[in-house]
Amino acid sequence: MRGASLPLVIGVVLALCAAPVPVSAQSSVTYTVPINTRVSPVTYTIQGVYWASSSEFFSAPGGGNLDTWTSQLYGIDFRADTRSHWGVHLNGVTGSEGNWAFAGAAPVGLSLGGTDTIWSADVSYLVQRPLPENPLLPVTFRAFIGYGEAKGSLYAGNLLGLGSASLTADSTGPRVGFDFSYPFQSGWWLNAGVAYAPSVSTTVSGPVNGSTQSATATGTGWDAQASVRYTSAARWNVEVGYRFVREIQNDLRISGVAICPCHTQWEGPFIAVGASF
Repeated sequence: MRGASLPLVIGVVLALCAAPVPVSAQSSVTYTVPINTRVSPVTYTIQGVYWASSSEFFSAPGGGNLDTWTSQLYGIDFRADTRSHWGVHLNGVTGSEGNWAFAGAAPVGLSLGGTDTIWSADVSYLVQRPLPENPLLPVTFRAFIGYGEAKGSLYAGNLLGLGSASLTADSTGPRVGFDFSYPFQSGWWLNAGVAYAPSVSTTVSGPVNGSTQSATATGTGWDAQASVRYTSAARWNVEVGYRFVREIQNDLRISGVAICPCHTQWEGPFIAVGASF
């Protein structure tokens, strides 16, 4: 009996080794391949932007709005997000001014022109969290740091018989902020964001006693917007929203004349059309 049992034991061992592994034993390796390898390493979004702004230059020493105008601004918004969460965001608009009023009164007998330019460049870090009811629609959060400029220039001819003159307020400085995108329906997103510039350098220049003078002041700045975006299955998109930009200047004097505390402000609706790829 002992001599016959050895082949039997060997046969049983070989049969066990050749038996298929149960499905439950394989489940521990089904997620060893990262899911995000199917995501594009970089996602680009580019849009053409039109912004209809109502603008003002407010001076506390001057008693209120010294200058109001409207601006028709056109530009480009470009964003690149990487699979490693880092990204860049570039936004720039520029356009002409019109419909001026000085201290609440429309100018008479003046030849006027003007240009506004606002741009920013940011580096961002992105985090996404899926919606519990639909994991394929993630909520996106970004924190960013960057640099920006907001500049308004007014050119006037026949100013008080002195010929042409110009008034410029140019604000530059670093900025920090955050934005988010919330998918409230398939293809539809609610977007909002705000940037704060803690240390803005502003140069105001203009005519004083027949000559051009300039002075520089420090201050702060804000850039906020909210919008709704629709993205098609082909990844074309259209976005409608509202944007507010304010550059705040502290005490500033030109040739002893107090101009600030003051601020330059742009706000109004915008529309953007573009694509992601």
